Amino acid sequence: VTDPKIIITTSHSPSSRLKQFAKEIKLIFPNSQRINRGNYQTKQLVEACRSNECTDLIILHETRGQPGLLFN
Repeated sequence: VTDPKIIITTSHSPSSRLKQFAKEIKLIFPNSQRINRGNYQTKQLVEACRSNECTDLIILHETRGQPGLLFN
């Protein structure tokens, strides 16, 4: 049994509230890492996670400036 390796990122062009929320989520999950999304597509993020042997990818999304969705 190995510990999960979690990557946390946001949707494109995140607001300051979503960036802060991502930092707080990183503190909740042990052995997690937050990365800047930039202009990467979801497919590129998944491929990068697979090549780095990550177990989970969490994408945070917002609606009208409020953090609202969590994709796993």
